[in-house]
Amino acid sequence: MAEGVACHSGCRSKWAPSVNLTYIPYMHSVGRVASPDSVRRTYHHNSLPAKHKPMFTRLWHTLISMLRRIIPWIHSERAADGIEGSEVVSPNGQDSEEIDQIPTTLPVPSLAAAVTSGGDHLTVLLDFLDPTQTTQTPSDTDVTAIPLSWSRIFRHLGLEPEVDILALESGQRLSLMEVDVRNSDPHYLLYLDCLRYLRDEYPQPSLSGCIPDAMSVNWLKGRPECFGTLVNVLVDIMPWMLVRAAYANNQPLDVHAVAAPGGTLSWIVFAILAMQLEGTRRGPHWHASCTCQALQHTTIHCQATLDDSDLYQALFLDCLISRWIIEFATRESSVFKSPMPWSPQSRQEPLALVPITLCSSALTDSDIPDEDGGLVRAAQRRFGCPLDIPWLDGHHDGYEISTNLSSYTYIRRPLGHTYSLRHDTALWIGAMTFGLLEAISGMRLLESTLLVPNDSGPERILSGMRLLRFMAYWESALRRDEPSHLEHGRQVVALLCSALEALEEEVLLEQAGTATLIGFPAGTKPEVLFSVAVAIISLSVLVTSDPQWNVLPEMEPLHAFLRLEAYATVTALAAFQHGRAKMVDAGWCAHTVYNLHDLIALRYPYVVSTLMRLPPFVKCAQDEHANCRDDSCALYTITDEDAYTPHHVDSSCQCDYVRPPLGDVTELLANGIVPVIVYEELSGLRVLPASSNEVKYVAISHVWAEGMGSTTEKGLPTCVVQRIAGLVRQILPGASRPPAFWMDSLCVPSARNERKRAIMLMAQTYKDATKVLVVDDCIRSMCSTRLPWQQNFLRIASSAWVHRVWTLQEGLLARDLCFEFAEGPVDVEENVGMKDRSTPPASEGPLQELSHYIPIVPVLAFRARPPRPFAEVPFSEVVGLLSGRSTTKAEDELVAISTLLPSRVDVSRLLEIERGGDDLLPTADRRMMSFLLQLREIPRAVPFGSAPRLDVPGFKWAPRTLVEDSPGAWTERDGTGIFTGDGFVTEYIVLPLKLHPSAATSPPDIQPDESDGRWQGTIYGPVAGHVYSLTADTTLLCDALLLGGTADVARLSTSGDPVPCFAVSYCGSPGGISTEPEGGWSQETPCQVRYVQRCGLVRHSPMEEDFFLNRRDKMGGVLGEPSGPRWLKLT
Repeated sequence: MAEGVACHSGCRSKWAPSVNLTYIPYMHSVGRVASPDSVRRTYHHNSLPAKHKPMFTRLWHTLISMLRRIIPWIHSERAADGIEGSEVVSPNGQDSEEIDQIPTTLPVPSLAAAVTSGGDHLTVLLDFLDPTQTTQTPSDTDVTAIPLSWSRIFRHLGLEPEVDILALESGQRLSLMEVDVRNSDPHYLLYLDCLRYLRDEYPQPSLSGCIPDAMSVNWLKGRPECFGTLVNVLVDIMPWMLVRAAYANNQPLDVHAVAAPGGTLSWIVFAILAMQLEGTRRGPHWHASCTCQALQHTTIHCQATLDDSDLYQALFLDCLISRWIIEFATRESSVFKSPMPWSPQSRQEPLALVPITLCSSALTDSDIPDEDGGLVRAAQRRFGCPLDIPWLDGHHDGYEISTNLSSYTYIRRPLGHTYSLRHDTALWIGAMTFGLLEAISGMRLLESTLLVPNDSGPERILSGMRLLRFMAYWESALRRDEPSHLEHGRQVVALLCSALEALEEEVLLEQAGTATLIGFPAGTKPEVLFSVAVAIISLSVLVTSDPQWNVLPEMEPLHAFLRLEAYATVTALAAFQHGRAKMVDAGWCAHTVYNLHDLIALRYPYVVSTLMRLPPFVKCAQDEHANCRDDSCALYTITDEDAYTPHHVDSSCQCDYVRPPLGDVTELLANGIVPVIVYEELSGLRVLPASSNEVKYVAISHVWAEGMGSTTEKGLPTCVVQRIAGLVRQILPGASRPPAFWMDSLCVPSARNERKRAIMLMAQTYKDATKVLVVDDCIRSMCSTRLPWQQNFLRIASSAWVHRVWTLQEGLLARDLCFEFAEGPVDVEENVGMKDRSTPPASEGPLQELSHYIPIVPVLAFRARPPRPFAEVPFSEVVGLLSGRSTTKAEDELVAISTLLPSRVDVSRLLEIERGGDDLLPTADRRMMSFLLQLREIPRAVPFGSAPRLDVPGFKWAPRTLVEDSPGAWTERDGTGIFTGDGFVTEYIVLPLKLHPSAATSPPDIQPDESDGRWQGTIYGPVAGHVYSLTADTTLLCDALLLGGTADVARLSTSGDPVPCFAVSYCGSPGGISTEPEGGWSQETPCQVRYVQRCGLVRHSPMEEDFFLNRRDKMGGVLGEPSGPRWLKLT
């Protein structure tokens, strides 16, 4: 073949060695998963020629690290020193023959390493399979010999492979260019499946471009099981540690990989090694299939004519080699904490087993307490109930108890067998569930103890309720009075931390698209990771609740995890993404789910398991929330106010509207008196003054979008008023006359002046009410005193009422707050013991059991604190309470919380700003500007907030809304500044920033984030030459970054710790901060700067810094030394 025929599609090999290798593989037979009763082995070395000793010493250390998992007592020093003519011995002096007598039932694979020499030729023989074990095959009458050949492809490529296959016992050379294999050979069946996959995925007319590279990129999406299983086999049997050492030493290496000679796998490995060898000669951009395609379109004379089957054979080899190399690299460079046998964590941990003969009898379903019993109910209140975990039919029963996770996987995955992607995935799930539970408890579990049939599929599931029952049993069985209890606690913490690290790593790999566990059925991996995370959280809560374990210093990682300070960052994000998708698919509103972010993202671990089990509240149709977004609910947004009409109690009702006398309402409002309503069947609606001592009334709090919105002039359907009056009678029974109520739909006129007066009286209205009744469709339909209060709190947290701005002050101001449940009005605070807010809750009781659920309803959590005047409530708390709420009219935001605003803000001035007029600015923006002008003294952290900014000169630093802002931005702990009307004057730390000249268009190392299009760049920093990642919402053009204070400067040296900052550009003096006047910058004469946008600044890890420092000229910019604090005026 002519030289120089390269890949026509420009493919790039993932691994291109620069040395020539000669491999001599001897393949092992393929069998099923080994029995737990596999035989034990001996270990020895033969002599090694001196010329190869340096290289082989490094290889030997690698082998020893693997052997430590098999024989924990091997000493690495003894093994390394005893290479020549020595045998590995145990610490007690036993030789290799005596090792065979050590009692154990562990299935240890045999390992015989023999090294021979001949000139420059080195041969390493590895035997990973018991020679007495043979693969069970059908009789000769049941099988057919199938011819397989690489001859046509090799001749077409002009390839004469220098690969010899030697039979280990006889030393006879085997020819694997052409073989006859049985049609029952499992690897032959996998080979056929691979060819079918390639033909289906890439039909002959579409065979263009570099398919091996494309297939590697789409591996996680397609997940062809046949390729995955063969890759698993190759990674297991091919001596990757020897291959790597050969590349590192630039020496030829003859490798005897072990398998049955003459089978399909031997035939495949022969071709792989030949192709790899050819690739080293032709360069890093060579693929056999690409070359074959190119030659078909040239006039170059070829020694053979290829047909479609030959081309797909070459494509099969290229794809398999590509995935094999990537899998090697992934397992070695990305997987560190996994319990799977190939991770460094597993290779370093000793093999720790408790023989079944030494275990107590296994727990069965009848041994663990019943789910209706008090023990389990108490555990559920404290830990929540874990979710059901999909079980991929992994094999758990019949093995020893493993006291660490790596031992669990090792004994269930011995070398020398064929494992599918699904098998490895099932094994990982088993280690993270059964393996973890047995290791921390020391109790033997059977599959039947925790696994139950799956109602929605053929596979079984690990029942969350059975797991909770086991947890309750284990906690009750802990022997806290024994001296070993503390040491047991330390071991449990170490195991849970290992599981958390493994989970976090797998989530990271999944997010990065490089996961090794890809044998999950389509769409199930996020659910498995989420369910496993919830289970580990429940176990962590159990462990940290033990009074003796809780004070151990080793317990801090679990405390940090439950505070979301460790492990849970990426895991929490993945949990939220999966939980959100699952809930939205089930019919939940996307806006509601987004506002439940903290719950779904594991911030409240006791709550998430209950939440995920709740069906959504469906008002009319299952898809009624199909058009909802994260920032708004389409169902509860009134888009056309003119077309809005109140709903009748029943859709078939046609009753008339009733209205209170308008004159009576306006007269009371004009006199500063709150009007209330009394309904009587005969006389209709009457208006009374709420100021009368004889009048007790109930204030109604509701959401307009649910159909009860109106004005005094329009009124409400009679059926609605009758229903409200009936609820009020239940709250205020025994009155001599019909009880009164206040409802905005009847007591607030639409006329401009009267509406203003009613709003100004809003605080008094709710403060003076005897009761405030919340009327909400979701709460009424889904809450009941007969249901667990945990579930009721979750329903309140997901209702429309808690997500509207107007209802915030209504709930906070109420003396007594009631909710309409299925039974009628219920005083929730009285039922759960929240009434006495002057003393802390008792250590036991309903309130203590709900301590994890109350915070998910911020209004109730605020009311649970000792009472205090609203004037003393920091405004940052008010901003926090606004989070997740919305209004139909943006300009209503400040008006709706008028009672909660700082006392120096005059609400009447805000109400004077209305729609229309000559000002083109939105009413909401003008009201925010008025609010800031009245505040004047403003926390200097406000420009760091997360809300969108006003686009008005002098106000560009200010938030446009409060509902999207960060509560921390309104805290005054970092000091305040003065708003002068044309700018914000305060002190900040200044970091000069010189951006790359092309930063405005396409700067080096600055690329938009694919998820949200954000601007991102790498910049060189001032502190000890650090490198930072700088992110912004849009293209960044600025002169400096501003920091809040010296604490933020100190955080510049901390890797991975985000530093809040915002970008500014100089205005006025071209030199900016450096052109300081004679008296210096001061509050009276500050340096004027223009606010650009909020940014994120994070220092890279030291390893990443080393990479970027070598290409400093391609960075996006350079930061100067920090200076200040300096007096600045933001405009």
